[in-house]
Amino acid sequence: MIPKKSKNFLKKTSEDLDIKESMVEDVIDFYWKKVRISLSELDYIKVNILNLGSFKIRKSKIKAVKHKYNEYIKTLELESMTFDKHVTKNIIKEKIKNLNKIENDIKDYHKRKKEIKNKREEYINNKNLESKESDS
Repeated sequence: MIPKKSKNFLKKTSEDLDIKESMVEDVIDFYWKKVRISLSELDYIKVNILNLGSFKIRKSKIKAVKHKYNEYIKTLELESMTFDKHVTKNIIKEKIKNLNKIENDIKDYHKRKKEIKNKREEYINNKNLESKESDS
């Protein structure tokens, strides 16, 4: 599969829709900007992109990034604190807080999935028991 660049279909799309090529380009740029923001800000456990798939956050990656951020904060604290370093430290702390939130969301998501699976298995087992009783 050879990826197509937006330049290849901008003109055809603008002609098909009878709008300016710059408008089509702006819409495409806006969409992909939102996609990049959704993927980088970690607001959701899973990001679904139409015709491309869904992207899930991995717990192992969160732990690795949190460790990296904590090490970075330790290095900042060892040096003399300037205003710029203080701002950077606060930004990193905010990112760690967001990572902790998303980590808790992932735990809740897996817990809900496990509960649903248990309920489904319980329902199937009860259904099988009822059918065996009716057979005898």
